[in-house]
Amino acid sequence: MTEKERIISEYKKEIFKGREKEFLLDDLNKELCKKFDEKQITTKDVLKKTKMSKATFFRMLKKYREGKTGTKMKIGIDQDWVLAKLTKKWLEYYNAIFDDNLKADDLKSWAIREYVKPEAKAFILKILDIPGFYRDLEVTKDSQRVLKKLQEQGHELFIVTDPFTKMSMQSKHEWLQENFPFVKKENYVFTSRKDLLDLDVLIDDGVHNCESFKGMPLLFDTPYNVEQEGFFKVKNWVHIEHMFDDNLEQVKDFYKRKEATKNGSEKDRGNEI
Repeated sequence: MTEKERIISEYKKEIFKGREKEFLLDDLNKELCKKFDEKQITTKDVLKKTKMSKATFFRMLKKYREGKTGTKMKIGIDQDWVLAKLTKKWLEYYNAIFDDNLKADDLKSWAIREYVKPEAKAFILKILDIPGFYRDLEVTKDSQRVLKKLQEQGHELFIVTDPFTKMSMQSKHEWLQENFPFVKKENYVFTSRKDLLDLDVLIDDGVHNCESFKGMPLLFDTPYNVEQEGFFKVKNWVHIEHMFDDNLEQVKDFYKRKEATKNGSEKDRGNEI
């Protein structure tokens, strides 16, 4: 490499520093990858057209091929709190019926029975049986857009949710059809035993579900699990989108480290014995 070529190379690195992510996520570059795989253009053509480095192009190509043919995931998504904003309406009805002033911030776990008046414990779930209770629940921001995107990328979506009662299950079913019609009805799974499902990823706000899940759980951030540690937490649906776009390896590494720490602790206890 001549001195002139070296200087040009250094300037290119500086100018395009930080833009690799843009190249990787730019939908327009999918067409370049497609033409490259179909042998319509060469590596030299791509580099000349985009000004990206060879390494960046091949990372982009790898991402394109994975999205096209491989690394498809079965993703389970909880309904309550993750897709549907349930708490506000539920507490409004509870407070009105039982003359209480319980707020969402007062809940330190998903188990609402632990926070209601004693006389309400047996009836709190019956509020969900009110005809049409679910029909006007607000959809969690960005969830529809992100799930459509994940489906378009080839991932298979499953709505996995506790049915609570027979009446509320029907209401929940209708709400899903109205707000997430692109998810197949046969992929609605009404169960409280999410640990039995053969899924790659579970997006859930319930710590108990994340603890028993055998795949990669993403703990959806809520006021009552904010202090919970030991799980990879996602703040909102935009955060989830970024995870699947760029950072799933972070999630995998997180659980690998967790498993290694667990195995190390168990080994230490065994040595003590």
